Amino acid sequence: MRSAAPALPPHALRSQAVPPQQLARWLTRLLAFLLALLTLTPAARAERFDYRLEPRQIADGVYVLVGLKEDFSFANGGNIVNTGFIVGPEGVIVIDTGASRRYGEQMRAAIRRITDRPVVLTLNTHHHPDHFLGNQAFPADTLAALPATAAAIRSEGEAFNANMYRLNGDWMRDTEVVVPTRTVTPGRQRIGGRDLELLALGGHTVADLVVIDHDSGTVFASDLVFNGRAPTTPHADVARWLGALDTLQGLPARRWVPGHGEVATNTAALQQTRDYLVWLEATIRQGADDGLDMTELFATPIPARLRALALVEDEFRRSVAHLFPAAEQAVLEGSATPDETADLATGIHTRHFTDVDFADLRDALAEAIAEEGISEPVVSHFSQMLDRTAADLGHARGLYAEAEILTFCSAAVAARLATEAREHIALCPLSIAVHAQAGASREVRIAYRPPAIDTPGGKAARELMARIAARAAALVGRD
Repeated sequence: MRSAAPALPPHALRSQAVPPQQLARWLTRLLAFLLALLTLTPAARAERFDYRLEPRQIADGVYVLVGLKEDFSFANGGNIVNTGFIVGPEGVIVIDTGASRRYGEQMRAAIRRITDRPVVLTLNTHHHPDHFLGNQAFPADTLAALPATAAAIRSEGEAFNANMYRLNGDWMRDTEVVVPTRTVTPGRQRIGGRDLELLALGGHTVADLVVIDHDSGTVFASDLVFNGRAPTTPHADVARWLGALDTLQGLPARRWVPGHGEVATNTAALQQTRDYLVWLEATIRQGADDGLDMTELFATPIPARLRALALVEDEFRRSVAHLFPAAEQAVLEGSATPDETADLATGIHTRHFTDVDFADLRDALAEAIAEEGISEPVVSHFSQMLDRTAADLGHARGLYAEAEILTFCSAAVAARLATEAREHIALCPLSIAVHAQAGASREVRIAYRPPAIDTPGGKAARELMARIAARAAALVGRD
């Protein structure tokens, strides 16, 4: 029950002086009230921001904290992820640290309720924010990840963190990005006295770490497996993901811990994840082949067998936004008109917009880049540069009404390109131009040239840039 502040003495409302003794009594009551507020506020705040984490033991020494099958919200504070820990004779291995500093601190306290053994290894399975933003709570020298995951956290973590503040509110207070400094070495090894195997896969993101505890037959499959919830795809390579599921299917596991959803004792969750991804990929590909636009594809009915998946309608729409532009581009490149052939010959991809404000489209591009978890782009004011140098260099002023170039770098794509060849550093960063023609300021175009290399990294860059261009178009109502 909330306490009421002491009532102001009635005579205080009148102009005459308040008797000193009565004023002293009133001030004493007010001071006591304020002190009570100060005393109660921390406890009230702690109660409000309690994730109520209860480790569930699923095998000898193996514990899981199961998150909600929901979207991020002010109500759940980002507690939608499964995290876990394994207690060995020599220490504790932590698998993902949750969505915030508060989560990490409460997870650490939950571990201490189970054991007083030290944390010897803290793993981030991939670079999505609900899996690493609790890193502050754990010893820095125990934080470890695959190289591409650490690179992606370093590049995209701050943008993720800012977005999580918007999605989860004050649950995120004092949360900062802490990048793992230890590199995970895949393979079977003894860690903390447990027989573990670290498996480097990918497909949900550029790098997805799977942790196998051979002592108990438990597989922490990270977000390669969802159970009872539609998979998320903001950084997905579906073909690679399906290959990873093939690898997981062959493991001799007794229990599976998905990244989201309930722990399973059979491979049904793997089959469910595969079923959704196969349907999703086929639906998007068919929509592109049929010439549908994104809005029309949104209306595709969900098959009855998949309707029970939590958030399936929302995730399908998000996945269309993530994956359809690349499928659409593939169809375009496979059946180009003569005009399109000229564009493809130069490697320049162009989108045309009529009756659109230049600033609206530029801001939409910046927002689309941020939605990919990429840090704010560097903006080059191209038309201003040309106008400023026209007299000195002898070219005409006003070549554009307005023109800017947005330059950005995705750590996930950069890591894949650099892994393929160190010289691919020359392909980073990526850039997308937006320009309005002189004399036609509301005729605006997006133009970009992705890396022209036929490798998985080049494909990832092309798909990323196509997604950003398509998302910007959707944001200005031109999808």
